[in-house]
Formats: sequence, C-alpha cells, structure tokens
Amino acid sequence: MESVLAKIFRPPPRLKISEWSDTYRKLSPEANARGGGDWRCLPMQIEPMDSVLDPEVRSTVLMWASQTAGKTELINNIVGYFIHQDPAPILIIQPDLNMAEAWSKDRFDTMVRDTQVLSELVLFNRKKARDNKILHKKFPGGHVTIAGANSPASLASRPIRVNLFDEIDRYEESAGKEGDPIMLAEKRSDTFWNAVNFKTSTPTIKNHSRIEKEFLRSDQCYWFVRCPHCESEQMLKWSNVKWPKGDPKATYYLCGNLECSSHWTDEERVAAVWAGRWIATAPFAGVRGYHLNGIYSLFKAKKGYINRLHQMAAEFQQAYGLGKHSRKVWVNTFLSETFEEDADVKPEWSRLFDRRIQYPHGKIPSGVRIITAGVDFQKDRIELEFVGYGVGEESYGLGHHVLPGDPRMPSMYAGLEQLLGKEFVRQDGARLSLAAAGFDTGYAACQRQLYSWLRPRLGRFYFAFKGANTIDAEPISLPRKSKTDQVRLIMVGTNRIKTYLYSRATIEVEGPGYMHFSEDYSAEWFKQLLSEDCYSVIRMGVTYRTFKLPEATPEGGTDRNEALDCRVYSLGALYARGAQDWDSLERRNLLTIPEDYRTDDQNKVISSDPGRRKKKTRRQSSFMSSLQMR
Repeated sequence: MESVLAKIFRPPPRLKISEWSDTYRKLSPEANARGGGDWRCLPMQIEPMDSVLDPEVRSTVLMWASQTAGKTELINNIVGYFIHQDPAPILIIQPDLNMAEAWSKDRFDTMVRDTQVLSELVLFNRKKARDNKILHKKFPGGHVTIAGANSPASLASRPIRVNLFDEIDRYEESAGKEGDPIMLAEKRSDTFWNAVNFKTSTPTIKNHSRIEKEFLRSDQCYWFVRCPHCESEQMLKWSNVKWPKGDPKATYYLCGNLECSSHWTDEERVAAVWAGRWIATAPFAGVRGYHLNGIYSLFKAKKGYINRLHQMAAEFQQAYGLGKHSRKVWVNTFLSETFEEDADVKPEWSRLFDRRIQYPHGKIPSGVRIITAGVDFQKDRIELEFVGYGVGEESYGLGHHVLPGDPRMPSMYAGLEQLLGKEFVRQDGARLSLAAAGFDTGYAACQRQLYSWLRPRLGRFYFAFKGANTIDAEPISLPRKSKTDQVRLIMVGTNRIKTYLYSRATIEVEGPGYMHFSEDYSAEWFKQLLSEDCYSVIRMGVTYRTFKLPEATPEGGTDRNEALDCRVYSLGALYARGAQDWDSLERRNLLTIPEDYRTDDQNKVISSDPGRRKKKTRRQSSFMSSLQMR
C-alpha cells in the first residue's frame, strides 16, 4: 500500500494542455463578459493546444478570425501548463513593447492571480519580489520573458524552450538592425530537442502576411462540420451565407452539397460547429496549421446574445458600404483571409462632378441629420465648407465659401462668425444649424488671432485642429494645450481621414459612406478634393496610406488642396462632436435615426441597460469639457 509520504511527494500526472486547462484554469473577470469562472475548452481549441506536446510537431500555426476562438487565451493556457506541469524557459513575443507590457498586466498577472496552482508558483504581488518584473517572471524551474518584436535587446540572450508568438502579422520586418524577430527567437531554441513554437495572428495583406506564409507551409487544417440534413462534411464558407435581396434578416446558411442545398438555421449551424473536427488538407511536414473564420464563432452562443447569421450579414453590408478600408478590416478579421491591395490609383474627380444634383428649391436633402463645417486659413482668404451627414456617414455637400482677405485682420472673423451662424432648411421643413466646426490652426501667421477668437467660442463645439504627423495616427486624439492663449488643440490623423474620404469617393450606391454634391460645386473644387496622390506604407503588417500634393500639370491638374482640407476638418469635427455614437446624438435631439435603418444590435443598445447609456454620455461630456478653458 502506498505510504502517506509517497502520496504527498508523488508528481502530478502529466496532462494534455487541454486537460490541464479544463482542470485548473480559471478565467479572470477582466477576460470575459461572464465575469470569470472555470475554463472550458471549445471543441476547436483542443487539438491546436495539444499539438504543442506532439514530438513530431515543430511548429503550430493559428490563422484565426478575431474574437472567434480565443487565440490569446490559448497562449495563456500553454504558459500556465508549462509553469505548473513542465517548467521551462518561456518567451512571449508581442508586436511591440507596449503590447508586451499590456499582455503582462492584463492577461498574465490576472491569470496567475485567479488560477491557484499558478499563484502558488509565481511570485505575484509580493513586496520586494525582485524576480517578478513586468517583462520577466520567475517560477521554480523556469521563467516567462515577455518581449516586443521591435526590441532586439528583448530578443537577445537566454536559451528558450517555449516560443509563443502573438499577432505576428503586426511584427516589424526587422528587430532594429538584427533581422527577422521570429528567426531571432527560434534561434534561441536550438539547444532544446523538445522546443515549442506556437504562432497566431489574423492575416493582413496578401504577399506581406507572415501568418499566411506560415499556414501555407503547414498541413492546412480546416474545421469540417456535418450538414444536419444530408450528413456531408464541409467547411463553412462565406459564399454559402445567403439572404433574399434587401432582406438580410432572413439570412441562412446554404449546404455546400449541391445534391442537398438545404437551408440551415442558426441553431443548426451552432450545433454542427460544436460537433465538428479538424481535417488536414495538405501533407504534414512538421508544421500543424489551423484556419478558422468568423462563421464558426461560438463565443456569443447564448440565448439573446448569439452571433447570428443575419448579424454577420449586416456587418458585411456595413463594411462593404463604407468602402475599401472597411472591406479590408472585415476580410482580415472575420474571414481570416489576406486582402489583396489594388494599385494606389486615386478616384477620378470627374465621376463625382458628373453626378452632382440640384437640391430642390434651395433646401437641403432630408437625409441630413447633423451639419458640420471645416475651415481652412490661407494668407489671403478663409475657405469653408458646410457638410451634412446622415446615418452611416452618408454625406451631403452643402456649400463651399471663400472669404477674401488677410486672416490676421479682426474684421475677417466677423464675416466668418456670420457665415457660421447660417441656418439650413431641410426638405421636410426642419431647420438645422451648425452642430460643430473644425478649424485648421496650421497657418502660423494667424494663429494668435484665431486662438483669441476661438477661445470664448469653444462651448459651441468649435474645435482647434492640428494635423498629426504620424501615418498611423487615429482620426481624433485627445486635446492638448497650444503654446499660446491656452486653447486646447485636437490632433487630427489627416492620413487616416483622407483614406476614408478617398475610399468613399469610389462608392457608387447611395447609402452608408456615399457622397452627395449639389450643382453649386465647381470642377476646380472636385480637382482639389482629390488632388493629392496616395502611397501605401506597411508598418507592423498594417497598410497605411500617406498623401502628397503633386505639382500642377499642363493636363489640368491642380497644386491646391483647400477643398480636401476643408472636408477633412469637417469630418474631424463630426468625430470630435461624438457622432460615431448615433444613439447618443438621438437622445440629445441632434438627429433622428429612421427605424428601418436600425439593426438588431442597435435596437438592443437603445432599448436596454439605461445605466450604460448614461455612462457613455458622461464619457462624451468629460471629453468635451477637456476642450474648455480651466
């Protein structure tokens, strides 16, 4: 009979990673909407995690859609397993050091805190625990080092057995001057016969995507499900998601077996996904690869909160309606496929010019819900455009104006104020006034006069804008004080907003993102709107566009871009005003959303959880109050 001491010192049985996760792992309240609890593996998570311990597998690759089956949580489980069951030196590589610190604080620390077997091994929250730093954690028999792919120093030294690479498509091509960060990390595992390499990411640009290249080297496993009607096994493809024309709420999944062609309900789709299995579609040569798109999503499979097919269809329509930038995001994050970039050809200004219409009787279209203005300053004039916006950022050009004169003269601002006070009458008789205006502060000669005039008017939602000089700047960033007069400046990501505008200039069907213009706009104005050439730049696996004004050409080009600047600051004013939150604007009586536009998700937000709505309003109010003088 086994002695008591033998029982005490007997090592725990070696488990598979999926078994360890179901046995020991606790979800942190910060990690999911359920507020924590026991971890339970989804069926498609089991084999990818367990492949890590297969001696024949040199590398495991996950090319998965965002928020589908928890790529990062699988990394957390692997880390927890090796800390508890098989201590070893572990390296986690995030795209940059900021993301590395965020993973350490938000994912690792909370997992250790809430999973008892880990908190007993990792020095966590102990005073003077020198071995437990943000980017380096020690435990008996090993350590966890968290690195940024952009930091050669964090990838150097220390032999590593377990390499875990997260979101590799966002890695820089080289860690400083040292070379490819993945190769640098894998080189540190040469001394381990049982080294582990686990790579995850959503894909990005075709021919530039790291995860796609890794997946194509693998055995290319897909999650096959059985049709509930004919029992044929098949992958779920977006081409089989169907809905009657004009009625996305009636969306269904069409069986891929032509002899069956049955229509699956959401409940049948979910049940089929739960009962599916991984099937390799290419020969195995040491690399396991797993692909998963958003149609397989089970995270929201709860009554009243299921990611239904008609919601997927609505997201698809919205993404394609808002132009190329949104389409790319949808293809990458939902289909988990690479996006093939077109050549950098800017839209034809003449196509927009040719579709101008006459607004009836001088009134503005009924689709306008909110009006903003963009104001640009030149040495001999002030230019301004009024733009009306509808739901989905469908835009309506409401007039371009030029005030001749030196903007350093106080008299110029009296004329500007009178123009900004203009009232508009909509076709249905509603009277609308300006809701927000964005002012370009880049012309240094008139900055002091402009700041002095703006300062007492900030409460009217007049925003002082300054263009951000980085290609990846967000459309709107938090305000900061100017050097003079203490006016709060809002940084505007002009490259990002110009990308939106150029994308929307290609939309040909009225609806979200479509641009309307009246016959009052001249050919010269349209040339200026699309005057700048655009160039693609890839940073950390993401394609950004930069814009540059070319020289004027004999063929009729222009070296002026005031129309584009005015439209950029008009859209920036819409964002600074908080118009991404249409529900909030409706509650403040700034617009009315037609009932036939609302999706189920929008109705849910409007009709439930009033406390949450109040919180949103307070956040907006806090942002706006930061623009006022203190």
